[in-house]
Amino acid sequence: MFEGLDEETRYEHPLLRSVQVGIQRWADSDPGSFLDFVAANVQSDLLLVHRLLALGLVRAVAHSPHFAFDYLSGDPRRLVLGPNADVHKESIALIEAACPQLDDPTYARLEAMLRDWRYYDDTAQEDEASTRLKRLQWARQHRLRLLRALPADRRSPDLQRLVEEEQRAFPGLAGNGVHNSGAQWIGSPVSAQQMDLATDAEILNLFNELTDDAAWDHPRHRMKGGAIQAGRELAELAKSNLPKVLRVIREFEPGRNEIPVSSVLRALVPAGLTVPAFYALVSELEDKGFVGPDFRREAAYAIATAVNKEAPVPDELLDRMERWLIPSAAEKSSEIVADANDGTSSVLWGYGSIATLPDGNYPVLCAITSACLTSAPPRLDRWLSILERHIAGVESSRVWEAMLQRELMHLHLADRSRAEALVDQLVASMPSIVSGQSWVNFVAHSFHWASATAAQRWLMYIVKGNKEGLQGAGELAVLRHALFPAEDWPRELIGVLANDATAAALGVAHSVANLWHEPMTRPIVHPILLQLLRDGDDRVLTALSAIFLNDGFTADVETRELLDALVAFPDVLKNGRAERLPEKLVKLVAPEPERVCNIIHALLDVVGDQMGNIATSWYLSTESLLDIALQLQDMGTAERAAGSALFERMLEFNMPQAKEMTLDLDKRMPVGNRPRAPRRRR
Repeated sequence: MFEGLDEETRYEHPLLRSVQVGIQRWADSDPGSFLDFVAANVQSDLLLVHRLLALGLVRAVAHSPHFAFDYLSGDPRRLVLGPNADVHKESIALIEAACPQLDDPTYARLEAMLRDWRYYDDTAQEDEASTRLKRLQWARQHRLRLLRALPADRRSPDLQRLVEEEQRAFPGLAGNGVHNSGAQWIGSPVSAQQMDLATDAEILNLFNELTDDAAWDHPRHRMKGGAIQAGRELAELAKSNLPKVLRVIREFEPGRNEIPVSSVLRALVPAGLTVPAFYALVSELEDKGFVGPDFRREAAYAIATAVNKEAPVPDELLDRMERWLIPSAAEKSSEIVADANDGTSSVLWGYGSIATLPDGNYPVLCAITSACLTSAPPRLDRWLSILERHIAGVESSRVWEAMLQRELMHLHLADRSRAEALVDQLVASMPSIVSGQSWVNFVAHSFHWASATAAQRWLMYIVKGNKEGLQGAGELAVLRHALFPAEDWPRELIGVLANDATAAALGVAHSVANLWHEPMTRPIVHPILLQLLRDGDDRVLTALSAIFLNDGFTADVETRELLDALVAFPDVLKNGRAERLPEKLVKLVAPEPERVCNIIHALLDVVGDQMGNIATSWYLSTESLLDIALQLQDMGTAERAAGSALFERMLEFNMPQAKEMTLDLDKRMPVGNRPRAPRRRR
């Protein structure tokens, strides 16, 4: 509230601003009565009251400068009138206004008062010595701000000397005590360019101070970065001076300089270090004692990026990386939360989710996978053996979820029976893994390589699990049926799931809607689509509305049956996605004029009011309606009648396109230009 007196915030506090303007105009027009008002309220303890009084006194000081002096000297707190950002604002303004009006004796008293004034009282003497020292400095700064308000031409020699000494002690002291410095970048105390000019010993001295304990913060300078920022600059230096960086990191101490070494690893190969030399450097650094989690994580990611067929990872380094895998704390089943999905989006065809890759053992498993699969030929047995041994231990669910989405997708390269056994081993060791979207996506991809028995078993893991994963089960069942229509079990499972009032039916609807437009799967999922349209569940219909997003409306049997079903069960047309339907029907007018008319009338019955409202997105679909009506006018008699009826319904719902065309037709035949009847001759 106090900030409302400031010029920059006057529009945010109009009531307080009105009081301020009223007091200032009162002091201008009748200073005598205003001074009486000040005398009557001078004993108030409210800061806001005294700030307002000081603003008025600035205007009335010429009427009685001694009154202003008496006001300032009456209470030390009156020298601290201002907002938080400038605690002396009104006090300084009153001093600057009063000094030119005061006589010499009164000015001398004011000068002595300000010289002896203290911002802090003596109640905090029991604080620590460092705190008392800081308060002494802050008190001198507050006093200096007040002393600078005295006119330089009236200051006594002793006061002028004091002001000059204090200004040398506090150079650049701002007039206000608090100011917004804005966002500031806290970077490395030494840039890559400065490191390039420095000697190796100077760089080592820098990191001797910026040890791993410093991390983000410099141990001595609050606005300078620590080992992390300096390590990034060292990595930047590798681009221009790789030999120097290699010399420096070989001199770093394990346990003290893990951060800068880890920061540099990923930059070495892009900077020009050969891949075999990088492999040797990683082994050399580990033998020296760099075994921290940061070093292993960055080394693993760097290896995964650098490995290629021409420079495969040596067996010795692969053995090292396997030793980097350590048992990890597994979550309790109650701590594992299934992926949140309210059913509005598909698990398989939706936008997915954004998640960060986990730490722990995942970077090492990622590097091992890249090392084994990039070799020529791929070291598949070695890869599977490492995974089998690791699954037998304890691991975080987040690591395996990330593996399912990325590295385990390559299981199709391995022996099928052994790959299937590995997946079953994973589920046995961590049953909760089947609750997430990662498992659903993995099973969907496995349909292309896994046996029918394994695919059925992995899908049923979800069905027999918890209810949160039933949507994924429904989507997978339809996908399996569409890809392998000869199998009976997916068809039977769909019959059970589609009639279930849970999320399973929702999953069936999502898959049907996203597969119906595909020529290969369209005939298979079409009967399921018609069945779901008849059921009429709102959530299921919302999922089915995705059929309007894809261009699957062609002049074939499935489209004809779908249009008839939409006329008979039009509830799905209420969904906003159906606004794209008129655009898709334009190309069907010639082969199916009657069906197009029927579905358009059904659409108008459901959302006609919204189509006539320019504030809705439905309004954009009226252009297609007009196109359909005009096409019908160019066809046979029955079609022209249907087109006229459609045009009239557009006028009924006050659609602007129809109104504009009507006005355009009227203008072509003005009333005054109608032909006159011939005159009869006598």
